[in-house]
Amino acid sequence: MSQFARFVSCPLRRRVLAIAALALCAVPVRPAAAQWIPEIAGGWSYRQTAPNGNGLPQLGDHYALGFNARLSVGRRIADHIILRLDAFANQSSETDTASFGGAGGCIAASGCSDVWSVNRLTKGVAGLTMNAILELDPRGIFYAIGGTGIDDAHGTTATDAFGHGTATYNEMRLGASLGAGVALPIGARLRAILEARAHRVIGATAGPQWFAPISVGLRY
Repeated sequence: MSQFARFVSCPLRRRVLAIAALALCAVPVRPAAAQWIPEIAGGWSYRQTAPNGNGLPQLGDHYALGFNARLSVGRRIADHIILRLDAFANQSSETDTASFGGAGGCIAASGCSDVWSVNRLTKGVAGLTMNAILELDPRGIFYAIGGTGIDDAHGTTATDAFGHGTATYNEMRLGASLGAGVALPIGARLRAILEARAHRVIGATAGPQWFAPISVGLRY
């Protein structure tokens, strides 16, 4: 009989080994502290309408609804802390109606009702953002997120307050955002994501100064 067979032949030892095996099976397997976490998401984007080319505010509505798309890769660096790099794009459009008319360019409120032009303006922001995610509960379902990066603001804008025409613009700016989300487990590693953020385009002149993407997606 081998030494191992003699060792386990004792009933007490067999019980101890069985209890140890059960204890090992009962210990939850935690994900590695450092693991790559890909994510894909998209949804709606609510933003401030941009100023006209001369800096005056748009006439009519001050907000516009568009869409957003995001590809991300994260890495868990500690318990409840994830670093995530986002590549994102936001796009929306607005109708700029210039209600100025008459030979003297009088304002509609004073009796002039001529509409000189109706411009369909597009606005977009794309960029890269490095974020820190803080999980707020032991299972990592609720989390807060914040980050900063580079924004590429682009689109079309009215050339003057009278809506005589449009011009394209493109400017690189710093961006910063804060938000919160929910990551619901739907598989061994797969999670369904719902995330809302407020994003500031710092120093924007032609494009929107802020937008608020609301995204749904999957994290693996």
